[in-house]
Amino acid sequence: MYNQKHIFKTGPTIQYGKPVHHVVARGYFILACSILGFTFIIYSLIVKIIPEPKDPDFLFEFFHNDWYYTFLITFIVHTVFVFVYFEWLSYETFTRNS
Repeated sequence: MYNQKHIFKTGPTIQYGKPVHHVVARGYFILACSILGFTFIIYSLIVKIIPEPKDPDFLFEFFHNDWYYTFLITFIVHTVFVFVYFEWLSYETFTRNS
C-alpha cells in the first residue's frame, strides 16, 4: 500500500519545495535564548535576597545595588516573546496564503 521507507524518512521536511532548515535553526536559537534569559532573570532576582559578600564580583555588585535594569530586562523578555510570536504568525500567514 504505502512505501515503508517514504513514511519513516528522516531528515528535514520539505515545505513548498524548500527544506525547512531555517525553522530548525530558529527553534534552537529560541531555546538557547530562553535558557540564557531564564538564567539571567533568576540570577538577577536571587541576588537581591542574598546579603552582599565581603568581596563581590562586578556582576553580583551591579545586580545587588541596581533596581532599574533588573526589572527592565525582566519585563522586556515578555514583550520580546509577544513580538516574536506575532512576527512568526504573520510570516506563516503570508507564506501559506500567497
